[in-house]
Amino acid sequence: MEDDGGYELRNSKEMLSIEDSHKKVLENSIKNYRKLHSFKKILNGFAVHTTPSEASKLREANGVKLVELDRGVKKMTTYTPEFLGLVKNNNDYKYNYSGGISGAGGDGILIGFVDSGIYPKHPSFSNNFGKDDDDYGELVCEEGPLFPKGCCNGKIVSAMFFSAGAQAAAVLNSSIDFLSPFDAEGHGSHVASIAAGNAEVPVIVDGFFYGLASGIAPHARWHQQLPVSSLHKSVVEIGTWEDALVVL
Repeated sequence: MEDDGGYELRNSKEMLSIEDSHKKVLENSIKNYRKLHSFKKILNGFAVHTTPSEASKLREANGVKLVELDRGVKKMTTYTPEFLGLVKNNNDYKYNYSGGISGAGGDGILIGFVDSGIYPKHPSFSNNFGKDDDDYGELVCEEGPLFPKGCCNGKIVSAMFFSAGAQAAAVLNSSIDFLSPFDAEGHGSHVASIAAGNAEVPVIVDGFFYGLASGIAPHARWHQQLPVSSLHKSVVEIGTWEDALVVL
């Protein structure tokens, strides 16, 4: 449906008027249909069950901006290895859910992330294989709020944050903009666990067990970089090219 261009939440009277307009459009344009729902709080539109020919008529009706066919989708969030083609190659398995053929996928690999930080206490990021981060030479592990000394534990071998640009451009919100590599929003930890989270970590939410989670390369280590941003001002600094780690 055509809208007035505004995105503010509408009051009850406005929503009743919008729903009435949906009814009139349907009654004046098609005959065989079943309206499923009216969207009226932010989006101005409705869901309707009808035939392809009636949908074509509705598409040409006065006041209708778009008619979109409903499509079913398949959830694929737990099938990243298959999506990437890692599971099977001419009947030769290159990956299993413990990480590679031996369960040690990613051993000897250091992955660099530039994201919202990392949550160091999550079991996906604990050091389960005993090697010391000295194997990777002199790498920086910056400390700060919620990211004390010891968070670089051998699985996380380095962590840095960049904040000068954000601090110069806006006043940071101390409740969400931590001057440390700590992940306050979860995105960086989520991405890191997909790439190299430890193998077979129990997934428990509100006391319910949902199975075991493994990263693609669970024996890989992390070099984490966090561009501190003032979220309410959308200001981000990554740092100089000398400091930034670019992974292709």
